[in-house]
Amino acid sequence: MRQRAGGFYGLVKQKKIKVVLIIGHKDIVIDSNASTFGDEEIEISESRIFNVPDYVLARGLPLFPSKYEFVDGKIVYHSVAPPRDSIKLKEPISFLEERAKIVKARLDIDLLKQYDRTRKLRPRRPSQQQVMGESAREHIDKLIRKGLLSPDYNEKIAWHWCHLVAFSMLPNERAQRKGNLVCGTSAFNGQMLNIELAVKNFIYETKAKVSLEVTATYVYNTHLALRMRYQIYEKKSGMLYREYFDALTGAFSEAGDFQSIYEKMIFLYRQAKGSK
Repeated sequence: MRQRAGGFYGLVKQKKIKVVLIIGHKDIVIDSNASTFGDEEIEISESRIFNVPDYVLARGLPLFPSKYEFVDGKIVYHSVAPPRDSIKLKEPISFLEERAKIVKARLDIDLLKQYDRTRKLRPRRPSQQQVMGESAREHIDKLIRKGLLSPDYNEKIAWHWCHLVAFSMLPNERAQRKGNLVCGTSAFNGQMLNIELAVKNFIYETKAKVSLEVTATYVYNTHLALRMRYQIYEKKSGMLYREYFDALTGAFSEAGDFQSIYEKMIFLYRQAKGSK
C-alpha cells in the first residue's frame, strides 16, 4: 500500500496528546480519564464550528478534532493541525438531485476468517478502476469540467473509489461492483477504514453476528458521494449503532480512531444485553 500525504488512506499518525470533550445540552465537560491533562490545564475556544468548539488549548498547545461528525456527543481533540473544510459544490444540490446506494451484509466471525484474513491474498479482480471504467481522479476531472466542482480541488485533494461495505467483509463479486462503490476524498476513505476496523474487532471480540447496512447519498448522474450512514445491528441484544460521514471531508482521521468507535460499540452492546 503506497503512502500518501497525510498517511495511509487518509490516516495521520496517532498523537500521544489528546483531550476528549463531552458535549452536553448546556455545558461542555472534559473527560479527564481520557485526557493527558488536568482540567485546569485545558482552555476551550469560544469560536464554534457546527456548534462545536473550534479547538482546545492544552497547556497553551492548540489541538483540533480529527473530524466533526459525532453521534454521542464525544469529540476527541488530538491533532496539532486544523482539519480542512469540506469540499463545497459550485451549486447547492437539491434532494431531487440526490440518489442513494444501499448495501446490506450479515457478518460473523466465520465470514471474517474467510474474507478479512485472506484479503491480502485475494486479488481485487476486477479492480475498482476497471469496475467504474475510470480512475476516481478522472471522474472528478469530468465533474470539474462540467462545473459541478471548483478547479481549486483539482490538485489539492486525493480522490478514491470507496467501498460502502469493505472488500475485507465481502466476496469479490459483491465487493467489486458499481453498487458498492462511490467517489469520495481520501480523508473520507480513512474515516471509513476506522469504523470498518472497529466493526471487525467487535465481531472478533464478542463472536456476535451483526447486520450491517451502509447508505451512501450521491449526486444524480455521477458517482460523487455526499454523505454516508453506517449502521450496525446485533439482533440478540438489540444493540443498534450508527455513524455518519461526510464523503467530501478534508479532515483526516487519526490512525487509532477505530479504538474509540470500538469502545462505544462494546459499551452499547453490554448495555443492551444487560437490559434484556
